Amino acid sequence: MSIMKIKEELAKGWGDEPTISTCFAIIEYMEQRPLNELQLLTFTSLRHAAKKESVDSELLNAITILVNSKVAALRPVYRQDSQISRKLIQG
Repeated sequence: MSIMKIKEELAKGWGDEPTISTCFAIIEYMEQRPLNELQLLTFTSLRHAAKKESVDSELLNAITILVNSKVAALRPVYRQDSQISRKLIQG
């Protein structure tokens, strides 16, 4: 699933939530990182991704959406050719 499609799915399901911009910030952060940096995401790294000063309820809500939503964007993917992939989830 492409980044654009992930964003469309999130907007469709959660567009009214103010947290959606935090979700997008995390997705964009993940897109720019090599896969080996995404194998262990911590609350601190997600806080940096969301440009937050601290772990707050908005960040926790965004993480919950990204873990549990239809797109499950916090599930990394490994390419069969062993190259670093910038894909976020299985399509």
